[in-house]
Amino acid sequence: MSNFEQLKGRLVTASICSSGIGVLLFASPVNQLAPYVLGVSGGFLAVSGYVVRETEEVTQSKISRLKMEINLAQETANSATKLLVDKHDELTAKHKELEKLQSSFNSLMADYDDLDQELQEARSDLLAIKKINRESIIETLKDSLSELINGITRLVPYLVKKYETNTDWDILLAELKKEAHELLTQIQVLREDEDSTNDQIISMALALQHEIFTKSNSLKAKCYKEIINHFEKQLRNLIPITEHEEELNKLKQQIVNLKDYYSGNLKSVQNEFSQVADSVVVAYKQDFKEVIDNGTSQVQEIEYLQSEIINLNNRIKELSKPLKFPGLSEQSRIGNAIIDYYFRLGYVLDAIDFTGTELGYKLLFHTSRNGSRFISTELLNEGDNTAKLKEVSASLNTPMFKHEERTAYFSLSIQTKYKQKNNAEDVSKLWISADKFQQIAKNWTRIRLTGGSESGKSPTAENIAICIIQSRAGIAKLYNPQHNSSKNYWTIPVVGETHNDSEKGIAELAKKVDLRSNGTESRDIFELYIFDEIDSTMSHTQGKKSDIGNDIKFIIKQASHQNLGAIFIGQNSNVKNYPGLDRSDWNNAVNIHIGTNVYDAISNSNQFTNEEQGKLKVTADKLTEYCQQRNDELGLDKTNPKAYRFALVIEPGKKPYYIELPDFGKYTYDLISSIKSTELNCPECSSNSVKRNGRVNGQQRFKCNDCNKNWLV
Repeated sequence: MSNFEQLKGRLVTASICSSGIGVLLFASPVNQLAPYVLGVSGGFLAVSGYVVRETEEVTQSKISRLKMEINLAQETANSATKLLVDKHDELTAKHKELEKLQSSFNSLMADYDDLDQELQEARSDLLAIKKINRESIIETLKDSLSELINGITRLVPYLVKKYETNTDWDILLAELKKEAHELLTQIQVLREDEDSTNDQIISMALALQHEIFTKSNSLKAKCYKEIINHFEKQLRNLIPITEHEEELNKLKQQIVNLKDYYSGNLKSVQNEFSQVADSVVVAYKQDFKEVIDNGTSQVQEIEYLQSEIINLNNRIKELSKPLKFPGLSEQSRIGNAIIDYYFRLGYVLDAIDFTGTELGYKLLFHTSRNGSRFISTELLNEGDNTAKLKEVSASLNTPMFKHEERTAYFSLSIQTKYKQKNNAEDVSKLWISADKFQQIAKNWTRIRLTGGSESGKSPTAENIAICIIQSRAGIAKLYNPQHNSSKNYWTIPVVGETHNDSEKGIAELAKKVDLRSNGTESRDIFELYIFDEIDSTMSHTQGKKSDIGNDIKFIIKQASHQNLGAIFIGQNSNVKNYPGLDRSDWNNAVNIHIGTNVYDAISNSNQFTNEEQGKLKVTADKLTEYCQQRNDELGLDKTNPKAYRFALVIEPGKKPYYIELPDFGKYTYDLISSIKSTELNCPECSSNSVKRNGRVNGQQRFKCNDCNKNWLV
């Protein structure tokens, strides 16, 4: 029963009691008080009812307000409870994140220790490598530095986005740029250091790599430290201890419980992480070992390939060597010695075969493996090569290479026994003897003279020139670009000593022919121009070959008609060395070819049939054999002035013939007849026994036969 019902019951009981007292007073002596008592009791009853009702209404109103306040307080309490639970959950979550960050930090430090250990192992592995690639080290360091920069630049935006902190990340990024710049500078210094040894380069590279790893982990640790500090601040400001001490204690207890719980899990995670880390380290070591093994394998492969290259180069060298004669016969032994001799000179002579001859044997060679280089008989026979061949082969003759036209190979005849001596009377039928040389040569005026090196071109040309001058009492003008050579045996005074002088001399002669042909200059005095080394002069002209060739063409066609003569001396019998001229032009001159040039001249001429060429070559073979035999018998080499020599003479309008060449110096400038005149006396001794001694700058020079005085007129 409520308090209001008890109060109402008490008031009703009091009213009933007062009414009973009034009834009793009616029966008592003081009954006059009974109506008052009953009226009072009735009024009290009415008042009590009213009071009770009003009180009940007021009370109900207060109860309603109290209920509302209770409900409001209940809602407030519920909200506070929910807020406390949320804060507790948030605190738990923050603590978990803190634990994760702490775990990550610990893991990072563990990784740092592992990486440091791996770095030490890498140091020892790298120190074992002898050959390093500086650029590879630089690129590796740059890659490590790039990973450092990318790692931090990716981590910072992630932390900024996930955790709203008051950290000034720009300072950290500025520090990152500064550190990266310093490291890049050190890497550049390492790149530019050319004087360090391999060990020093490895040490510096490992030091830089260690510094990159240290900087990377240090900057990452700073990032995580900022987040940890942020959570610690939030944790301190989240729940005031003074207001929620009891809840805080509960939370601490729960945190302890959670810490114990998560510590167990953390240990298991750490154990698992250690296992994973160990497996990663093992895998890394295995990968690193595989890289080293692969590098070693590649080095071995490179060494193998280098060995193969060396072997192939050796094979190429062997294949580039000349093919030799097989067997141990004398022909093979001598032939192979000759092949080796020319190979040392830079020529490749491949052995083809050898055949027996009447006086010994003949070796056959091929020269096709000399590339684009043209090999001629003159090239093989030049200098002292033939003397060396004679020495190596112990040949009785002086072996000389010949070019076999039809089979395109070279032959070398080795004489091992003497042939029955040729009858001089038989040889006399093959050539014109030297005692008739002057009678024939004095009628020549336009002459082309060719011969190989040391064949006697210049002495023969002087013999011809003196024979001509003696018969015509003319003037000789010698242009000799080799005037200062030790092989200069000319006695004719020289007027030109260079190739430029020879060019000017040819132009002068062409102009003189023109002047005499139109009557501008007198034809009374015969002048003979001699141009030695004409081949070299043509090569020296540098673009003037055609001009000189045209002048020579004009000279050989017109000079003899103007009481002028010309002798052109060269080595090559091929007309292609004279641009502007062809073989028909040279047919207007007397062509004289000495020694082995005979064969090329016969082959290159357009005046002979094949049958005529064959007969001329057979005769040349016989004369070559005779001269060689006579020189061997007398012990004369090819440079001896008295050695036997012959030449092929091709005169315009005549059949070709061979002529025996006189000794060198048979006819010299001193043999020219002296000029005796009462009007021309020596200015030194007044003798009239004088002779012409060439011309200098257009003036005639004379020499006294008595006192040897020279002067110009």
